[in-house]
Amino acid sequence: MKNRKQLLVAGISLFLLLFGVTNASRIPIVGNIIAATRISAYITEVYGEIQAERYADYNPVSSRFSVEFKIDKEVKTIYCDVAGKIYDPYRTETITSQIVEPTSFEKQNEADERQYGNLTCYYEKKSHYEPIVTIGIGIREAKEAFPQSREDMISKMWERFNLYYNLVTDEGKLHIDYVQISYRHYSEKKEDAQDYDDKLYSLRIKSEDGQPITFDDFNDAELTEESK
Repeated sequence: MKNRKQLLVAGISLFLLLFGVTNASRIPIVGNIIAATRISAYITEVYGEIQAERYADYNPVSSRFSVEFKIDKEVKTIYCDVAGKIYDPYRTETITSQIVEPTSFEKQNEADERQYGNLTCYYEKKSHYEPIVTIGIGIREAKEAFPQSREDMISKMWERFNLYYNLVTDEGKLHIDYVQISYRHYSEKKEDAQDYDDKLYSLRIKSEDGQPITFDDFNDAELTEESK
């Protein structure tokens, strides 16, 4: 039995040595290898840098893989999620700064804490790594009355969405691909909780041919409900 354990330990050590593994996040399992291939293809296409990474690091907190590369003597990191979407913070910063003033969403978040808005961007091979830009709004409130109808819910979402959409330049609005907005009502006291509290209501809207988002788009979208 002792010999078998020694052989097992030796085998694992050899495996780690062959792949140059120094920590658990770099064990080259299938997901790491696939992510490395996707990220390397993106880097080569966009930056013209040839990548031959065998595996990518994995962060269990963000559920994303990452690969580092060097360009102009600067080390950069590109990310990939489990669905294959690529996240490039350097390229995204340039793109989003042309759509909205860099700190305007943050200022709005601080001015009214009932909702949180952000502007995100990802890239996919099937769309030739063109930016796919999403405005995300999360509404969470307790003191306001819960919307009594779908129409009231849509109106509230539209009102809060516009707090951020009005910050986007006219040209920038043509580059918004999706809107993702959610609403959650909660009770500050457990004994006052209602059936609707902590349920998540969501809309996902796709901009057609780069057209600005309208109230009709909100009305036409499917309102989904998810229990906690």
